[in-house]
Amino acid sequence: MAETPHIVGAYARELGFEVPGRFVHSSKSWLCHPRAERQSPILPWQSEVVAGKISPVQAATEFLRYMMRLWDSTIGNRDESSAFLRQKIIVTVPASFDPSARNLTLEAIEKAGITSVSLIEEPQAAFYDYLQRNPRTMVAELKGIDTVLVVDIGGGTTDFSLIKIDWATGREHPEFTRLAVGPHLLIGGDNLDLALARCAEAEFKHRGRKLAGKQWLSLLNQSHVIKEKVLSGEQSGAVNFTLSGAGSKVLAGAAKVSIDSDKIRQLLVDGFFPVVEANDKPDEDSSLGLSEAGLPFTRDAGVTRHLAAFLRDNEVNPDAVLFNGGTMKADCLRERLFDVLSLWRGRAPAVLENPHPTLAVAAGAAYYGLVSLGFGQRIQSGNPVSIYLGIGTAKSSTTTRHVPDQLLCLLPKGSEAEKDYHMADKTFGIDLSRDSAFYLFYTPAPPKAEEPGRLIRFNSKKYLPLPPCIVKARTGKGEKQVEIYARLRETGYLQVFCEETSGSFSQELRFDLGDSEKSSKGAAEAPGKRRVPITSTQLKQIAKLLNQAFSGTVEFNSVFKGLEEILGSPRSNWDAEMLRQLFDLFGEHEKEFRATQESLVIWFRLLGFCLRPGYGVAGDVARVDSIWQMIDEEFTYDNPEFWSDWWIMWKRIAPGLSIERQEALKSRIEPILFQTRRRDKKERAVGQHERNQLWRLLGHLE
Repeated sequence: MAETPHIVGAYARELGFEVPGRFVHSSKSWLCHPRAERQSPILPWQSEVVAGKISPVQAATEFLRYMMRLWDSTIGNRDESSAFLRQKIIVTVPASFDPSARNLTLEAIEKAGITSVSLIEEPQAAFYDYLQRNPRTMVAELKGIDTVLVVDIGGGTTDFSLIKIDWATGREHPEFTRLAVGPHLLIGGDNLDLALARCAEAEFKHRGRKLAGKQWLSLLNQSHVIKEKVLSGEQSGAVNFTLSGAGSKVLAGAAKVSIDSDKIRQLLVDGFFPVVEANDKPDEDSSLGLSEAGLPFTRDAGVTRHLAAFLRDNEVNPDAVLFNGGTMKADCLRERLFDVLSLWRGRAPAVLENPHPTLAVAAGAAYYGLVSLGFGQRIQSGNPVSIYLGIGTAKSSTTTRHVPDQLLCLLPKGSEAEKDYHMADKTFGIDLSRDSAFYLFYTPAPPKAEEPGRLIRFNSKKYLPLPPCIVKARTGKGEKQVEIYARLRETGYLQVFCEETSGSFSQELRFDLGDSEKSSKGAAEAPGKRRVPITSTQLKQIAKLLNQAFSGTVEFNSVFKGLEEILGSPRSNWDAEMLRQLFDLFGEHEKEFRATQESLVIWFRLLGFCLRPGYGVAGDVARVDSIWQMIDEEFTYDNPEFWSDWWIMWKRIAPGLSIERQEALKSRIEPILFQTRRRDKKERAVGQHERNQLWRLLGHLE
């Protein structure tokens, strides 16, 4: 097997702290990032120092190849039967992985050269570990328990699962069924480390000490160690954070701050595991929450609020709880969750013992391998979510976001594997002379009595979108009547088929996940709804509008309104391709826009609006480069409106800036916000409105 050019494992993590621009991390979470081009080379995210980036799928493939080589060079070199590919292989995934993320995991497995595999959800594997450890005492321990909650919190994610226990009459052992899985929550031990490091950083800044890059990484490493000691009760009293000096002042520039361990414990326990009521909801409008750059972080970092919502949605108050994952090694965190569950139930739940929370998933997956061969206790699971087909087009749809009127159940939650699910008497017309898209949605908490073909009203908060399934145009083909049906493979792979009702046309529909040369959205439209690009006539009208603004016959403040009239839609409906087309047009008129302060202000507004969020469309890298060339310009204007719009432009494209550029922008902002000397009379005064925009921009830098 060929060697990989990538370093994998613990040493890679260690090096990653030193050179973050070369560090690929959280690859599992990237696999289920709904807005990322998961098959495109986007990692390390926003890095400018790596020429050959890799995709989230390739990152997963590299992990698997590394493990194969490691096995074959140690255990597998004994004899031919010991080779990796001669074993029964089980791959664990978060229970919250949606169908597209599971399919991509299986794609990575196939690319690694593994041809036979089974997927199992990680909380389910942890419960399998409990079963295999307690074959004799299990019946006695579980007596009187109807539902078990598995709380699996690792370094980067939180996973919830509910296991139902059925005590059928006359059976020696109970039957187990996985009832529900929770949403994908990017909250874990890494977030606790980050929160503690930010707290310590604030103490250093309070003493007038600004941290350099390596000092911040040192602080983050210390925070991880201190967190483990404080939460385990190993360390009490004042805790010291120390930093060495930078450059030639390694010793002279050293500094130390102390934080009381009780304050640290309160920050982490109350901040991430607050005591809440059973009817509390996560605050999805809050901008708070700490996570890793580029990922869709969970805005509300309160794990207990997410747990309350999960149990309420599934109308379950669990009788027992199984804690798993590295973060759950801390007694105080398990006790807090136990106290909150007791509060909600009115009495204490049983706690199922887990002596090795960091190894239980691997041990349980191995036991599941035996179960799949006919040994031991099986957990009935089936499909963890219900899958739906979007029907119709709601008025709230835009050219970048398809919103259906209704949903048609395609694959109910709990569906068995290796069985075709047809929607009786449901057919659809598609025109094969052009690209068409079928829009799929899913929910882990469907209505009761689900069955294929059931029609329900769409709710955007409850039913989440999957990538569209595309039917590519075929030359000379016309309209066809087709049926759509689904099949869940034994491996966990979801298949959706489109088949002509009275003809030979048949095609498996695959998720369209985009590539580096196109947006992941809007690749094809639902029948009857097609994206119309800006026409040549409209381009001429826009050019005329700009010339009128430059000549003074039209006010610059009315340019946006004029664009809406020409394009026939409000700016909120302009899709990514249309916005980039406008951006390129405005760039061609740079000389005219630079003529006056007023024209520059509207130019900043137009550029920022049309390039937001700074990535996602072919050519965005070059577009961001073109704006970045302005960063060193020394504008002489004093107008507060001018500077506010300047910072707003950068805020809008900040997600598309590399780490290095975000750091450079941060270095410009901080001296304005955190002044260490009195302003010179010749220096420009910074008003409160501009300060507000600077704080917002700072909040957008990852």
